Amino acid sequence: MQSASVTPARPPATRKGQKRAQQRTALLVPLVLVLFVGPADRPDSLAAAIRARGASTEECDITSGPACDLTDDVVWGRIRQIACEGHYAALFASPNCATFCAARSNQPGPPVLRTLVHPYGIPASKARENGLGKAHLEQIRKDNLMAERTAELAGILQRQGLPFIIE
Repeated sequence: MQSASVTPARPPATRKGQKRAQQRTALLVPLVLVLFVGPADRPDSLAAAIRARGASTEECDITSGPACDLTDDVVWGRIRQIACEGHYAALFASPNCATFCAARSNQPGPPVLRTLVHPYGIPASKARENGLGKAHLEQIRKDNLMAERTAELAGILQRQGLPFIIE
């Protein structure tokens, strides 16, 4: 039996060559951005299933701490910049839908936060007459922000010809 000899690849001679080599390597291991799907360390998570199929993941969910709070403009700016630079191969996002849920109209239950007339949420000027407090208005604001940011990321990937799933 003959043993195979492996010759290591020569390192690129220039910074430009080094960057190209890194880009080729990045293409071999796709990076999937996974947003709003709970704790990152769960073995039964979507991210774990993606990694089991050979891709790498970047997970971001508030349950992982403030560094993953996409309502924070600094955190959002970093994710957006990485997406604009073309580093993600795909996006899976499951933003909070509790304020969008039609089941809220089934009473008794939590108050209705959106209507056909107010799809972006009942405005503060009508909050009191609809039984809404400051916490409800803040949740509407956050959910709108996450929906808008999710849509923006999907648009960035779409323009790059890359897939996305929003659940």
